[in-house]
Amino acid sequence: MEPAQLLINGLNSRESEPGLQQSAGAGVDQPLLGNRTSMTRLSPKNRSNRSRSDGTDFIQTDEPAGGSGSGGGLAGNAATSSAALSSPAASSAAGAAAARIGESSIADAPIGETSRVTKRRGHHRKNSDPLPHKPSDLTLLQQFDELATRAKDSAEQFMHHVWTRGWRLTPHCRLPDWLKDNDFLVQGHRPQLNTFAACFKSIFRIHTETGNIWTHMLGCIAFSGIAVYFLTRPSIEVQWQEKVVFAAFFLGAVLCMGFSFIFHTVYCHSERVGRLFNKLDYCGIALLTMGSFVPWLYYSFYCQLSPKIIYLSLISVLGTTAIVVSMFDKFAAPQYRPLRAGVFIALGLSGVIPALHYVILEGFYSAIYHASMGWLVLMALLYITGAVIYAVRFPERLFPGKFDLWFQSHQIFHVFVVAAAFVHFHGISEIANYRLTAGDCIA
Repeated sequence: MEPAQLLINGLNSRESEPGLQQSAGAGVDQPLLGNRTSMTRLSPKNRSNRSRSDGTDFIQTDEPAGGSGSGGGLAGNAATSSAALSSPAASSAAGAAAARIGESSIADAPIGETSRVTKRRGHHRKNSDPLPHKPSDLTLLQQFDELATRAKDSAEQFMHHVWTRGWRLTPHCRLPDWLKDNDFLVQGHRPQLNTFAACFKSIFRIHTETGNIWTHMLGCIAFSGIAVYFLTRPSIEVQWQEKVVFAAFFLGAVLCMGFSFIFHTVYCHSERVGRLFNKLDYCGIALLTMGSFVPWLYYSFYCQLSPKIIYLSLISVLGTTAIVVSMFDKFAAPQYRPLRAGVFIALGLSGVIPALHYVILEGFYSAIYHASMGWLVLMALLYITGAVIYAVRFPERLFPGKFDLWFQSHQIFHVFVVAAAFVHFHGISEIANYRLTAGDCIA
């Protein structure tokens, strides 16, 4: 019998030991011809047992490729190999020696030959390796942290989707003529958006109208909340007469800022829609001016009916005239910007007449401390200053392209309007408080 065959038989006898039984019908792979390395494949059952012991799936043996030197060496040990077959312990030692021979042959063999030997160590997970966490193993805090992370990622993806989807900012030179209002704003304009949904989605993007939209939208929300709170007070706190008087101011403030932010939102929808809401925007300015006069005139001439009726009628006529003038399409043209500002400044300055009348009638001290004249003057200065800034288009006129997105003249004008409205609300609250605590008029 050939020496190589004797060694293979010895290995087979080792596999027949208890705990390493080979399944019936499992054969032994034939040696690879022309190579120094051959493999003895274990059966699936024995492979599993072998893997648990040292993680090796194959046992390697050295076999000569026909050289006499190797054959002589193995032939010289033939008797030892035969003795190994007679003893189980000896066969086990022979098997271990063959395994060591196979390992050393891998280390000594060239790279090209060792690459043909398949060894899979560490295939099975060690008992010390941690298993992946199951959902039930996670603590409540860990689950909450995971949910928060997913919610944050979803919000970021949504904002990125809203930010990048649909349209891109357009320079002023590429806008249609009906969208060209301020040529000192060079970049960052919205293109024409043909749907109201796209227009309202643009509220959450940065462009030339973002500041105009948010300043008056927040102002509209604020005054709506104040109005609801004030008008729902029980009669023991606020009588219905005061509610009606203040309602005129609240209505003017909410309509002015509401029309304004809607106009700046849908202005790019189409030319027809832009013109319609532009007219409503001008109407809102006139309504705010008229509504602001009503409480002040009512409480300043609290005991004089004739001046009260005359001045309320005057401001109503002037406000209606401003609304009618703003209905003309040419009134909204960019070249008539100074005219628009002049009309609304004149409407506001008409309040100088009843203010002088009160000073002459009641005196300067009473006008300051009882009629809130100081707050009225501050309100007028804020309105006029904002309108002048809007008319001259400062500061973008001096630095074209530098204030395209923020701190442009129209945004500053909006901030001044909101501030003036709050100042006026404080002033009329002071004068109303004085009149209601001073008592009724003496006949």
